[in-house]
Amino acid sequence: MARVIPLDKPLSDEDEKYLRSRGRFADIERNRKKFADAKSSKSQQDSKKAEEKPAPKPEGAQKFSLDQDIFEKVKAFTHEDLNVEFAKAGLDAPSTVREMRVVLAQHLQNERNKGSG
Repeated sequence: MARVIPLDKPLSDEDEKYLRSRGRFADIERNRKKFADAKSSKSQQDSKKAEEKPAPKPEGAQKFSLDQDIFEKVKAFTHEDLNVEFAKAGLDAPSTVREMRVVLAQHLQNERNKGSG
């Protein structure tokens, strides 16, 4: 069944995904160029809202110092990469990718700190 995607307003992520699946990359690109200002101002508004309301910290949360290179490395890992790293480290993998990144980053930082300490 065909869907009608209005191109006279910024595309939602879902609409872009649908158009990509149909090979309509040119429509996506034209829409992005046409509404680049609208999307950037919306993302700026969203980031301002996020800055205004800091996320609550869970009870018992500890501050953790993380080296920038470890952060960048773990951030770039795909889900598959994370699974491989967990297997190499002998760690039990948490259920979400986000939790996996946090645990792996902490593990790598701890390993580095042990080696330099």
